[in-house]
Amino acid sequence: EDPFLKMSQYYESEWLDRQESDMIRWLNALLMPTDKLADDEQLNDLEQAAMAWEEASKTSQRNKPMQFATQKDLFVSQIYKQSPQQWGALRKATSNLITSTNVATVLSKLTISIEKDLITVRDDRQIH
Repeated sequence: EDPFLKMSQYYESEWLDRQESDMIRWLNALLMPTDKLADDEQLNDLEQAAMAWEEASKTSQRNKPMQFATQKDLFVSQIYKQSPQQWGALRKATSNLITSTNVATVLSKLTISIEKDLITVRDDRQIH
């Protein structure tokens, strides 16, 4: 059972859409290689790692090979050109990741720790 489902039924759809958009942007930023990694020395290593990952992924996800973006602009333009079914698959995969047992357990423990003030933001750090 999703521990966050009971609260989410009262959220407005615009807020949920914004949260979904923020989650997608966060995942894209997390999964994209940085500009530091794209220099000439490491580019070959990245390509080899991508090829190995693609080979390994051919046996998963119903034999659909993964596509790798080398630049954020290229990735964004490819995403916007995709069909609604692919967007739906991305949303479903993201939702499955967030609601998986491992992630839900960590998030629920984190939520409890924050509510009990066991985890706080340090005073010497700026959040925004």
